[in-house]
Amino acid sequence: MSKGAGELQKFLNHEKVNRVILLSDGLANVGPSSPGELGSLGASLIKDGVSVSTIGLGLDYNEDLMTRLADRSDGNHAFVEKSSDLPRIFKSEFGDILSVVAQDIEITIHLAEGFRPIRGIGKDVEIHGQTVVASLNQIYSTQEKYLLLEVEAPPTASGKSLTLANVEVSYANMESKNKERLSGTVGVSFTSSEAEVMRTSNKATLEGYYTQIANENSEKAVQLRDAGKIDEARQTLDGNADLLSENAKRYDLPSLNKKAMDYEGQSKGIASGEWNANRKQMREYEHKSKTQQQW
Repeated sequence: MSKGAGELQKFLNHEKVNRVILLSDGLANVGPSSPGELGSLGASLIKDGVSVSTIGLGLDYNEDLMTRLADRSDGNHAFVEKSSDLPRIFKSEFGDILSVVAQDIEITIHLAEGFRPIRGIGKDVEIHGQTVVASLNQIYSTQEKYLLLEVEAPPTASGKSLTLANVEVSYANMESKNKERLSGTVGVSFTSSEAEVMRTSNKATLEGYYTQIANENSEKAVQLRDAGKIDEARQTLDGNADLLSENAKRYDLPSLNKKAMDYEGQSKGIASGEWNANRKQMREYEHKSKTQQQW
């Protein structure tokens, strides 16, 4: 990993796509060896505009380490149980690389007075008072990514509307080779009518929200299973399936039903003798959901 990053540094060019692809079938045995340390390495590389995609081959690699490295550098991750799947994975990975339309993306949200940022959902953000900053390494053509921010609103009378935030996005346009900026204003309306809330709810936002909440629960389920708490882990995943299916019906979001079925399958695999493979599949699924990986 370090040697690959070192080679890339020799040719680093912010007008080009800078990507390290790490293929591993084992454990870290030289240099940083914990998920936290490798995550820090990924975070340092993204500051230079370098992303790391990781491919775990077989059943012996450390999936926590590999997903953390990809996550912190905004790269892709794949679990490849059979080497015959590698051509498909590399085709997808290089397809992404060849379709980058923007990189070095920074999102800055300035919340209006009275609103308080709580946390990013599904993504780490920096909170400085009323200002929230998040970054993405790259955006691919035909891809849409979202950023979810939990905000505390001040008590406001029903029927009133307020400006919630001003949002600025800066990015490197890979076609024009210029640094470009976008800006916009987000508003919020208040109502005491539950029917009005249901009618005006943003379905795309709700889908992203429940997807990321379920993903956080999935990470907890893996921790419970690692601690030997199999029943609790299964209950957590079953709860995910219920959460998604209930809100799929409530908000007419059929896409959540597919995710609910995925968690039902994961729940059944919690106690199976194939836990090593199932764990890797769950970590891959979590990473793809968290980073909105498109393949």
